[in-house]
Amino acid sequence: MHCVGTSFKIALCLCLLVACASVTALDVSDVDVWWGVRRVWRQQAPHVDAEHSDAQQELARMGGVCRRHVDQFIDGVEADNTWAIKVWDTSGHYPGQLYAGDRHWLGSLSLCSDLNAEFIANKSFSRPPFPLTFYVATLKLMTTSLPRPDQKTPVNIGLCLPKSCSLEDIQHLLNSGKNFKLASLRHIKGEYQFWNDTSFSLLMFTFFVVGSLMIAGTWYDLTILQPAITCEKVALAMYGNNNNNGSILQHKNNQTGCNNMDSGEIKQANKQMAKNPGQEPIKKEIRFKGITTVVPPTGSASKALERVSEVLKAFSVPANVKKICSLEANEDTLTPLHGLRVISILWVIMIHTCLVIFHVANNKLYRSKAEEDFLYHTLSSGTFSVDTFFFVSGLLISFLYFRTRSKFDLQEFTKQEDGLKGQGIQFSSMIVYRFFRLTPPYLIMIWIVDVSMKHFRDHSVLEFPSMDYQNCENYWWRNILYINTMFPSVERCMSWSWYLANDSQFYVIGAILLIISKRYFHVAAGLVSTLFVLGWGATAVVSLSHKHITDPKEPLANYDELYDKPWARIGPYLVGLCTGWLLFHLKCTITLSKTWVYVVWSATGVTLLSVVYGLHYIKLGPTTSAMYVALCHTAWALALAWVVIACVTGYGGRLNSILSWKYLYPFSRLTYCVYLIHPQLMRSAVLAAESPMHISRDLMIVQFLGFTVASYMLAFVFSLSFEAPCISLLKMLHPQKRHKNTAIDT
Repeated sequence: MHCVGTSFKIALCLCLLVACASVTALDVSDVDVWWGVRRVWRQQAPHVDAEHSDAQQELARMGGVCRRHVDQFIDGVEADNTWAIKVWDTSGHYPGQLYAGDRHWLGSLSLCSDLNAEFIANKSFSRPPFPLTFYVATLKLMTTSLPRPDQKTPVNIGLCLPKSCSLEDIQHLLNSGKNFKLASLRHIKGEYQFWNDTSFSLLMFTFFVVGSLMIAGTWYDLTILQPAITCEKVALAMYGNNNNNGSILQHKNNQTGCNNMDSGEIKQANKQMAKNPGQEPIKKEIRFKGITTVVPPTGSASKALERVSEVLKAFSVPANVKKICSLEANEDTLTPLHGLRVISILWVIMIHTCLVIFHVANNKLYRSKAEEDFLYHTLSSGTFSVDTFFFVSGLLISFLYFRTRSKFDLQEFTKQEDGLKGQGIQFSSMIVYRFFRLTPPYLIMIWIVDVSMKHFRDHSVLEFPSMDYQNCENYWWRNILYINTMFPSVERCMSWSWYLANDSQFYVIGAILLIISKRYFHVAAGLVSTLFVLGWGATAVVSLSHKHITDPKEPLANYDELYDKPWARIGPYLVGLCTGWLLFHLKCTITLSKTWVYVVWSATGVTLLSVVYGLHYIKLGPTTSAMYVALCHTAWALALAWVVIACVTGYGGRLNSILSWKYLYPFSRLTYCVYLIHPQLMRSAVLAAESPMHISRDLMIVQFLGFTVASYMLAFVFSLSFEAPCISLLKMLHPQKRHKNTAIDT
């Protein structure tokens, strides 16, 4: 009988901890879990053998020490012992709002850890008599009184339990329940330490190396390079102004810090430069605040020092800050694209804010109310923000390619005739440049996600469905090869990186099409048309085969099959390619009557609004959904094509002033780093908490603004450390990039 009594106590402890005592009635006695447990103890204990035989079998498999500690805990709660009440209080309980969607009954991990610390320190009189640990169990409540009774409702419950209980013991304990079914169990050990992880150590070493280069580059730029350039500027000014007297020259000399040169030496240097006009092909140009000084090199040693100088300057913080924060646009930059980038990344941040916060909300049914709002479609149609990036990417590669080819001879860079070999070299250089332009910051971010998600997996009671804590370590190579969208989403690292994979694959296709178009334009045009048709057809077929119904309430339905696959998203990129070619051949000028401008603008506005908000009034079936999914992305890009063409050619009006506002340029240049950083920033902020959030419209706005500001601040540092130096180093190695400083702007 003693064994039966102990087993039954364990069964009661189970009900106590998981807060499931007769939830179906949901009256006062059932909401107060401990009250309900004590009632069961008094009234049903004599029937334990008859009614709990299955539970007895599960409980019998538990370890003896674990059973003894759980029994001791139950006795302590009944006796109102302070330590037992504290342990009970740290576990999750039914908090109410089950019908509002509260699925997180997490208790307090920190309080459980504090109680365990009291046991270890052996100081508190009311300390637990055994060590404690924390678990998070996902249970499916087996009741028909909950919303959607046709589905089993998952609930995450925090459990502060004796450390003597193993993971198997807790599984047996939970499997003995009647009103619930164990779905998963996670032990929050808190044992992961960054410094014990080799990946983290290597990441810190990388930060140290980059930080050292930034310090060295900044010191070199401020103490050596800028004073030298200033001296050469003074020399040029003196060479061009022979009437200046010595006192003024000496004053300029001292003012600029060129203390090691007097005016006579500067004049002599200028005369020497003037005597060697034949050295022009090997001269070095130094540009400082709009004034160019020409200095002849002095040999191979000087060239080596020049390379070292360029490497150090690539990591100079002041130099990179000037590039990022510059309010000047390069002549090859289409300024409205800056505004499109900023608007699109803000749209992306807003959508991800809602998705991340909603995942840990304790009033999930708030979403059902929000879905009835007309403006909710701004969120559900957020996929078009990424289509904007695809469009901009295709437009830039096309426009810059044709403009560059019109200015520079291919043989100058490839040393080959404009034939197959020369085109192969050109294609390879484009791909290599693209790879090293994107990958270093991307790889660092994968590294950060890997170590941070390992930490949160072992320390946080909250959890996201992604498995980055193991996927990033196992499948990082798929990301840097930009093929991760070819694999199931459950095997991916950084789920938001699907865009980079698709965009890189499109870049390869675009490079091939552009190179072909130089000699065989009609062939390239035919291939573009074929890709349009194949993309639409494949998307429609996949949609029909999966019986997909486009529903704003489920924007990520059939994610692996439709949302992120290249054939479903290539349309906007192809539209961008065509738009870039058109702008180049029109030389960014076009003449239209006011009537046509009005008609095209009206059609554009209707298209944009219909794509985003049209489904609020229309319910689609399988066939119409297939047509919508196949064509909506291309339609969005076509509307954007007119927006860009109109703004560039003078028909944009006030909209062009907004999109081309110079103060948007710095924010636009940070778009790539913001895209990489912001989802992990959101996840880290949420996972660092111990409890869910009660969402509301005002809270979501505040969260969005906070995440936006924080993302841009971190992206600025990230760009200074990794992106901007990579761009400068690539410009050193890429001959074509030496002619035009378009890297940052594009």
